[in-house]
Amino acid sequence: MAKAHPDKLQQNYLMTYPVVAQGNAVSIDLLSGYFREQFKTNANDDPKEWWQVFNRTTGQEIPPINGFDSGKGMVTVRDTIKWHRYTVNFLAYTIWEAISMYNHVTTIGEIEST
Repeated sequence: MAKAHPDKLQQNYLMTYPVVAQGNAVSIDLLSGYFREQFKTNANDDPKEWWQVFNRTTGQEIPPINGFDSGKGMVTVRDTIKWHRYTVNFLAYTIWEAISMYNHVTTIGEIEST
């Protein structure tokens, strides 16, 4: 059922790890640091309406997202301030729920230690 209707899966708001701008634009990999088999970026709902970009150095929210590439799961933030840190709060579908993820990780750990 879930494979037939992936847009009905549970969603979570996730936050990217902070990325430091080294110029006037920064590209942020949304799932960097997350287990990519556990989450899938929600590109169905309008990112400009549901997502947020923050300059974490100043604490200010940046106007609607520009440069979202759903194929690559990247957000490009333009007009950044050099050496400031930026994050994106975004929606992601939960492909593997937490208990299944725990079982996968502990089973792999047990297999690797034997």
